[in-house]
Amino acid sequence: MGGDSGAALVEAALLLPLFFALTLGLITFGQAYFERLSLEDAVRDGTRFGTTMESAFDDPAAAAAVVKQRVVDLAAGTVTLGEVCVAFVTVPDVSPPSCGVDDPNGSDGNGVVKVSASTTAKVEVIFFATDLTLRAEAVGEYER
Repeated sequence: MGGDSGAALVEAALLLPLFFALTLGLITFGQAYFERLSLEDAVRDGTRFGTTMESAFDDPAAAAAVVKQRVVDLAAGTVTLGEVCVAFVTVPDVSPPSCGVDDPNGSDGNGVVKVSASTTAKVEVIFFATDLTLRAEAVGEYER
């Protein structure tokens, strides 16, 4: 009788590290997933913004800089300007496609805005950590 008085303490000592590791993993995975959603929304909005710019194809370099900055601003610190690619395509793309984004189905490639962004997010569990590559891409036809 009374021989198992410390059993609960031993069980807690064995299970708590595992519980904390799983909790940390869920939290960091949730943060990475949030960054992925923010990146996807920013790229989609940047594409939509680029398709409605009045003079986008008159000065594509200036328009691309404006769209890049918009994506970076909307991504809330998820990406930098160097991690965003913007292309205003006026002729059908050849291989490899601009920004790694194919022309939309049924498009002749004339007046297409392509935006892509890529970054990494770290997922950590007490025993290991890994970097996930987050990539988002969108394409839209220029609205005239």
